[in-house]
Amino acid sequence: MRNRNLIDVLAKKTEELTKNDDIIFKYNRNIHKANKCNEFRFGAKVLIVYLFIFAVFCLHIYYQI
Repeated sequence: MRNRNLIDVLAKKTEELTKNDDIIFKYNRNIHKANKCNEFRFGAKVLIVYLFIFAVFCLHIYYQI
């Protein structure tokens, strides 16, 4: 009888974990997407700064001659 109760408890826990699996998967996916977006924004900002520095450098060389 005790083994039967243990099996029932394990079955309930398995159901709970299965239900929570979808929630955890979606949460993880959303965090991953947000992280990718933040990486893209940071890369875009760095690119803009490099282009600005390059433009200033080119203007400096052009007007120095």
